Amino acid sequence: MGRRAPREAAGTAALLASLGSPDYRRLWGATACSQAAVWALVVLRAALVYELTTSNAWVGFVAMAAQLPSLVVTPFAGFLADRWERRHLLALTYGLNLGNNLLLACLVMTRQITAWHLVVLAMVNGILRAVEMPTNQALLPSLVPRECLLNAVALNQLVQQGARIFGPLCLLPIIRFVNPEPAFFLAAGLYAIGWWQILADTDGLAWDDGGTAGPPGEPRGGPPLQLYPAPDARADAGDPGPLCAHHGV
Repeated sequence: MGRRAPREAAGTAALLASLGSPDYRRLWGATACSQAAVWALVVLRAALVYELTTSNAWVGFVAMAAQLPSLVVTPFAGFLADRWERRHLLALTYGLNLGNNLLLACLVMTRQITAWHLVVLAMVNGILRAVEMPTNQALLPSLVPRECLLNAVALNQLVQQGARIFGPLCLLPIIRFVNPEPAFFLAAGLYAIGWWQILADTDGLAWDDGGTAGPPGEPRGGPPLQLYPAPDARADAGDPGPLCAHHGV
């Protein structure tokens, strides 16, 4: 048992190794907030449009408006992420989504909301998300060492999937003890927190995505990352496993 404890601690450290980077932690927290807002909105919009129309078709229509842009906009979003400064592009999507959700919350609170308002605002939210997600992924290699990249991607996916549960759960206290209408401000508040974290570049080191685009065929910021060190290099270092387990923790 005494020998297993250090190994278990090392395993835990390796699992969270990417969070040793302050800038990755900020991006990870911003991703958690935005994804929680997304899944909270899925529930809120569906409930509201059904209350307005009593039509299951409208529920599907609003959901489609939010998801369809990911099929159309994402390829162009990848192009933008390669040509624009990624931190600025990501901050722009968060800021616009914050404004979009504040408008939705105000329309709900003043009872001016209609089903068509929900469709349009859901589509705007979907377009901004379709830009946000590839930009988010493109930033990861700039925020963590190359040996931690797979760990960073895994933690990013973990928080995105966990938000499917966490986002709707955040609504329960507001719906139960207040009213459903103020719950729309929760989504706006989550985007506000995420936007603040994106803008909180305190050390000036990370968010450097490599400057201008490289030669044709070469990704922005230089040649492709080598995710795994050569086997002989590992052996010479006496480390048979991923180096990320030993970085920053």
